[in-house]
Amino acid sequence: MKFEQRSSGSSLNISFAYWIQHHIECAKKSLVRLLANPFSFVITILMISIAFTIPAAIYVLFNSAQTLAASWSNEKQITLFLRNDVNLQSAKALRDKLAKRTDIESVSVISKDQALQEFKQQSNLGTIADSLPDNPIPHIVIATPAKSVTELSALENLRNELQQLAKVEIVQFDLIWIQRLQSMLEILFRVLWIITILLLAAVGLIIANVIRWEVASRHEELEIIRLVGGTDAYVRRPFLYPGFWLGLLGAGVAVLIVKISGLIIGSSVQKLMTVYASDIQLASLPAGLVVLILVLGGLFGAGGAWIAVRQRLRAFA
Repeated sequence: MKFEQRSSGSSLNISFAYWIQHHIECAKKSLVRLLANPFSFVITILMISIAFTIPAAIYVLFNSAQTLAASWSNEKQITLFLRNDVNLQSAKALRDKLAKRTDIESVSVISKDQALQEFKQQSNLGTIADSLPDNPIPHIVIATPAKSVTELSALENLRNELQQLAKVEIVQFDLIWIQRLQSMLEILFRVLWIITILLLAAVGLIIANVIRWEVASRHEELEIIRLVGGTDAYVRRPFLYPGFWLGLLGAGVAVLIVKISGLIIGSSVQKLMTVYASDIQLASLPAGLVVLILVLGGLFGAGGAWIAVRQRLRAFA
């Protein structure tokens, strides 16, 4: 009885080793067959890489825009224009009162004289301002919301509360551009998913079409294998690996294209951000996403090949 158990286990190990060896041979031979036709191989790889490059590039732009939006949101300020009859001492008292609030990170006061000087420097209308009998600009209090206050509803409530203060005449805080930016990012995120799904489907169809022609060219060979007892899995295996290689290599080329493109335009983006006094740089593909793209390339390649071979095997039945 013990001998039979050992014999059965030994037979199972031999079968498993043969199965592994057959997979390795199929992977090697399939890659050699693809390289034997370099023109069609390169064209197919480029088509697949373009399909992966587009969503990857959109992701980089989306991630960069999201980072930029977050940095702008952190720099949001609420400007309080005080009543004309409020003196500088009362403005400072209001500053001290607002600084104690937990939803406000910092508060500063700009006196009416300082505000007038800044207006002269920035507007180039110094002569007109000097001709005015009185300074029309009131004292200004600038409040920066706490970093924990990120929701638009919370910011809107804070603005409304500050507007109700007796010493405040006008509250200036533009929420419209934040709402538009977040809406645009949300639309871009959904477009990214739609394009990704469509292009992944296109990758599967491209590889399925390539494998379908490969199966058709080896029709007689497959018939002979079926006649001698070859299983569907045995017949299908040599065609799954070409699809796997095409998907994997196409995804790899796409990653290289995105990275090289990022290096090319990275300096230009940095110069643009300098104009807006920001140090945000163009985002790059994280390592986890690179691995995901490669895995998806291999899986969709093998999946497209599986569909093509399955349809052909049905024709044999």
